[in-house]
This record gives sequence, C-alpha cells and structure tokens, in this order.
Amino acid sequence: MTEASPLAAQPFDPSDAPAAARFAAPLCGTGPTHLLLVTGAAEPSDWPVRASIAIADAVAAADDHAVVLADLSFEAPVLDARLGVEADEGLSDVLLFGASPEHVRVPVPGHRFELIAAGLGIFKSADLLHHPRWQAVIESLDRERTRLLACVPASAKGIGGLLRRAGVVFIGSAAAADQWRARWPAADLRLVLRPQERPAVPASGASAVARGVATQRHWRRTIGVALVVVLIASAIGGLWHFGRDDAAGSAPTAADGAPAPSPGEPSPAATPLAAVQPAGVPLPYSVAVEAHDNLPMAARRVASLDAAQPGTGFYIAPILVDSTLYYRVMAGPLADSAAAVAVMQALIEGGHKTGGSEWDIRSTPYAFLIGEYEGAEQATARMEELRALDIPSYVAEVPYADGPPKFYLYSGAYSSPAEADLMRRLLRSAGLPDTLVQRIGRSPT
Repeated sequence: MTEASPLAAQPFDPSDAPAAARFAAPLCGTGPTHLLLVTGAAEPSDWPVRASIAIADAVAAADDHAVVLADLSFEAPVLDARLGVEADEGLSDVLLFGASPEHVRVPVPGHRFELIAAGLGIFKSADLLHHPRWQAVIESLDRERTRLLACVPASAKGIGGLLRRAGVVFIGSAAAADQWRARWPAADLRLVLRPQERPAVPASGASAVARGVATQRHWRRTIGVALVVVLIASAIGGLWHFGRDDAAGSAPTAADGAPAPSPGEPSPAATPLAAVQPAGVPLPYSVAVEAHDNLPMAARRVASLDAAQPGTGFYIAPILVDSTLYYRVMAGPLADSAAAVAVMQALIEGGHKTGGSEWDIRSTPYAFLIGEYEGAEQATARMEELRALDIPSYVAEVPYADGPPKFYLYSGAYSSPAEADLMRRLLRSAGLPDTLVQRIGRSPT
C-alpha cells in the first residue's frame, strides 16, 4: 500500500468567481461544519485575506447552511477593517465575557456570509484558541445550522483542539503549506490554495515603468518648488501691505467693517466663550488601593471605602495585565503627588490598605469623558445607569470661571492612551462616548 500523495497547491485568483465556486463545492454539505482557513505568508501581502473572503462567499452561495466567517487573528485583527464593518464585539467577548455567538454576528454588505470579528485586539491568541468555551460556541452554531469558517494565522499557537474538530483549507504559498503540513500531519487538510504566478514584466516594460515613475517624481518636485515660491511671494506681499497700512496710520477693521478692538481688548464675539470655560485644575494622580478580577467585588469594595472614608473619592479603572482583565480600585482623583501620599497614608492608618509604596502613587492623567451635567444628581443618576451595563464611572465637580460648577462623568484612569485602549473598546461595545481627555476638576481633598 502506497502512501497517499499530499494535496497539490492550486493556484487561485480571488477575483475569479468560477474558480472560487469550483474550489468551494467539495467543502459544502458533508463532513464537519467547521473549517479552518489557515493563512500563511504570501505575495501580495493581502492575498490570503482576499482569498479567504472569496472562499467564504463561494461556500455561502453553495452550502445549505448559513455561513459565518470568524477572525481568529486575536492579536492583530484584520477582517472587520478589510470588509469595512464596524464590529466592536467579537470572539474574545464570547470566550472571555460570555456573550452569545448570535449576539456578535454582523452582516457584511456585498457578501453572502456574516462576520464574527476577533473583538478586543489585545489578548494572546494562545489564551483564546484553546479556551474551554469553544465547545459551547460550536454547539450554539450547530443548533443554528451555521457553518463556521475560522480564519487563523498559520503560525498561531494553540489551534490543536480546533484541528480535531475541523477540516482545513490552507491559503498561502506552497512552501508555507508544506511547513504547516509537517507541523500538523494529522490535520484534515481538504484544500491548499496558493497565489497565481504573476507574469514577468518585459525589460522594455520595466524601463517604461521606471521612466514613468521618474517623470512623476520630476513633476512632483517642480510643483513643490512652485508652491514654495508662491507661498514666499504671498508672505512678502502680506508684509509689504501690513507695513504700508501701519505707516499710513489706518485703524484696523474687523471682518464686517467695524473697528477692530485694540490689542489685549477681548472682541465682542469672544466674550461669551470666555464665560463658559472650565476653571478646574488638572487631576493627574490616583492611589492604587487593590485590584480584583471580578467587577461586582470591586464595586462592593468601592462602596465600603466610600462609607468608611467619605470625601476621599474611590472609583474603578478596568485594565489589562498580561492578558487578564482586572478592575483596579483607585482613590482620588488628586491634583498632586503630595495629596496622593497623604491619602495613601490615611488608608493605611485606617486599616483599608495593608501597605504602601511609591508604585501605589499612580500618574493617571487620562480618563474618558462620558458626559457633562448641570447637577450632581443628574451625573450620579447616569453613573447608576452605566453600572447596570457593567461600565464603572465616577463624578468630578468642575468649577467654571463665570457661573455655577458642572459635574463631569468620567470612566477609567490611565497613564497613557495606549493603556486606555481596553476601556475604549468596552465603551464602544456599550455604545458610549470614547473621548479620552486630560482629567480636570476640583480635588476632593
């Protein structure tokens, strides 16, 4: 008995619909309802993604199941942007937070399949590809008679469990397919697709292309020089007119012909704006009290601390540490590090914090501004509404230069915009504003 020869890599142009239908036909109707579209390195660089989309469309057209294309590139999601779909929730929300697969499926305009995006692009693929909740995901899709096509990078770690329950279509170069096949010899490999060879450009054609590029560069340089000359001439002309008007002693005028205000005198249009400017001070510091991996527990801790030390201010700031979601309990916000040290000492003396160090004094100048309210009651009511959505927030009073204070509703507290990315995605998934600002207000101490 001779060993079966490996599947030959088939050249494939994603724009060739008949070829896509021909390759997709054997994948439909029989066998596992789950396929891994394993994408390897290929040229051009977006060819594996375009090929995956074309195969998904062809399977959806021929199959008697509904078809969902899922993005398993958790660390660098690609499909939602490539398909022009806004998908703030995805598989990471299903696996980590218990969202249902039906909830995160979104239609894709112009295509026959639905998409399940990767979700939060901040988790390690290895932690999610072998997650125990995959069994529930697959059972849910089976009940809905839905075929899952999961697009995963060839180099991803942790796909062994999925390989045991899915057929495989390898989409990449022939060499990458051979390497992958050697790594996973027991995989149910159904099809190998490789890029079509691109015709070589004749030497004369290459010269013409080079001449065209050189000509474009020449004209870009010529136009750039001309623009610089025009700008310099305009600037000189403006200075000449300015000097002439000044020498003539003519009074400056506003756009409507009325005399302009003297230097230092506010214009009538600017006066109302000055009256509504916030006069709050920056609140860039917080004290890290403790962290929990459970939001209700963190919320109970904040409530007990508020009751024990009223006036200090306590809130929750979700953050990702080594692919694990934590809910930090923070004290503040505070205007300076000296105030933060005093608050930390008070927490230790009150038995609410077992010890302290310089690392507990956190520079957290950034927060998300959820809304501005005329009264504290309105801001607090909105904070309670967000609590029901599992979005922790807190209120800061912000004084105004001319008028009563307002009350800003903030969410999170972060040292940088990058650190705030998790909170941004949580807010987007809840349909809330994700405007990151430098936190201001009146310090509670």
